[in-house]
Amino acid sequence: MLEEKVKIKEEVDIFVRDAKTGKVKKIRLRPTRSSILHKLKKLLGLEHDSITSYGYQQMAKLLGGISPAYMIDAMKAKFDTSWDVKTSGISRSVITGGSGATLIVDNSLNPFTQTGVDYTELRCFNHSDSSNYHNAIGIQIKISEGEWWAEVRFIFS
Repeated sequence: MLEEKVKIKEEVDIFVRDAKTGKVKKIRLRPTRSSILHKLKKLLGLEHDSITSYGYQQMAKLLGGISPAYMIDAMKAKFDTSWDVKTSGISRSVITGGSGATLIVDNSLNPFTQTGVDYTELRCFNHSDSSNYHNAIGIQIKISEGEWWAEVRFIFS
């Protein structure tokens, strides 16, 4: 039996644009999931880092051309008990190099703009299947004015 292993690493950069100066500040995040439920699912092999088992299932379906497969085409960020949902202005690109490839998903064309709230989670998902999501990243973002967007990188090696 031939076995192939694929490693997937996730990186996130947050960009905040100051409303007055227009300057952009970049913040590098390391995706973490600290809930007890996530830790239990990770121990059972159901979730790994911030990518959900649903996310892995969709990657496998897309690779195999199996329908229905839901690609990432939307982002949402949680604040309080609400979600700031972006289903348009999401860009995706793939860069290759070395022994792998990177999928880059960002919402710079449709940034998050809720001011004075604490954003606590960022998710990538497909607008046709919004009850499920590919990943969930714990964040700590609060802006008094301006806007912010995320660049999520899925690195395959």
